[in-house]
Amino acid sequence: QVNQEVVVLRDEANNLRNEVQQLRNRVNGLVDELHTLKSEMSRFKGQVAKDITTLENMSTPRGQL
Repeated sequence: QVNQEVVVLRDEANNLRNEVQQLRNRVNGLVDELHTLKSEMSRFKGQVAKDITTLENMSTPRGQL
């Protein structure tokens, strides 16, 4: 009976190890994705700011800057 309990606990420990590894992989993937999204958001903000400046310059009559 003790040996059977040891086998069950060993299996549970292995299953938990596998789950933890899967979670680590998922967290690493999410970290990478978050980094990509931050970079894309930063680039988008820069492009929007540039577009706004261009539009403001187009709508301002020459000589009134």
